[in-house]
Amino acid sequence: MPKSPTFLRGARKTFTVAAGLTLAVTALVPAGTASAKQSSVSVYVSPTGQDANAGTKAAPFKTLARARDYVRTISQQATGDIDVVLADGTYSITDTFTLTGADSGVNGHWITYRAAPGAQPVISGGSQVTGWSVSDPARGIYKAHVGAIDTRQLYVNGELETRARTGDNPPGFSKTATGYSITDTSLRNVKNQSAIEVDSRWGWMQFRCPVQAITANAMTMQQQCWHNANLHEGQEIQTPSWLENAYEFLDTPGEWYLDKSAGDLYYQPKPGQNLATATVTVPRVQNLVDVNGDVGHPVSNVGFGGITF
Repeated sequence: MPKSPTFLRGARKTFTVAAGLTLAVTALVPAGTASAKQSSVSVYVSPTGQDANAGTKAAPFKTLARARDYVRTISQQATGDIDVVLADGTYSITDTFTLTGADSGVNGHWITYRAAPGAQPVISGGSQVTGWSVSDPARGIYKAHVGAIDTRQLYVNGELETRARTGDNPPGFSKTATGYSITDTSLRNVKNQSAIEVDSRWGWMQFRCPVQAITANAMTMQQQCWHNANLHEGQEIQTPSWLENAYEFLDTPGEWYLDKSAGDLYYQPKPGQNLATATVTVPRVQNLVDVNGDVGHPVSNVGFGGITF
C-alpha cells in the first residue's frame, strides 16, 4: 500500500527535519478528504524536470522550492486539495526547504507533498564525493578535494562513518582553569590543533569543545565554550572521553578527516569498500525542512507522505 501522509494542523512553532536523519514520513489521511479530492489539483516534480516547466505530469518542475512557490500562486483560488507529486529519485537541496503560513492550505483544503504511486523520493542535503586518489598507500588512506564545506558527518553507501578520533578515555589529562594539563607530549605535533574537538561525557551530559592550542604539557581550550562548559557545578565538562578531528588520529578503517583549510577529505576505507564505485556523501544543509509558523500566521493543512528525508 502507498504510504499515507503526515499532516500538520496549525503548527505554530518551528518543525525541523535535520540532516543526518533518514526519516520516512507516514501517517493517516484525515477524515473528510475524499470528497475534496474530487476537485484536487496535482503539481508534478521530478529530478529530471526543469523549473521553467509548467509543473504538469508531462513537464514537471525540478525542485521543491519551485513547486512551493507555484502552489502559493494558486492556493488561494483552489477549490480542492493540492497535491505536489514527487517522482522517484533523489532531490538534492542546497538550502533548507522552508514552509511558512503562506504555504498553508486554505478553505479547509490541504496541500500535500507526496510520493508518486510506487515512487520512493529522497530529499537529500548532501553532495556526492568523487575523484578519490591514494594519499597514503602504507595506511590505505584516500583523499578527495571537496572545497569549502564544514561537516561532522560522512556517509559511505548510506552508512554513517566515524570522524578520526583517539581511543576512549585517553590517559594523562587533568583539568585546569584554561583546559587540561597533559602528559602525552606527542599531541603538540598535531597539525591544525584548533580543529581538534574534545568530546567529554559525564552522566547524562555530553560536551564538545574545540581546542585552542597544545604545548608539551598543556591543552588550552577555546572560549566561550570552555567557560560555558564549566558553568554548572556538579555537571561541568570532565576529562576527554576522546579527542576528535585530526589527520594524525586517522588510523582505523571507516575513519575520515576533513582538512577545512585545504578543502581536502581523507578516508580509510573498510574492507570491501571500493571508493571508485561507492556512494560517498557529505551533508551540506543543516536542516532539510523547516515548517515555521507563528501565532498570527500558523502553518496548517500541510502534509507529507511517502518521502524519505
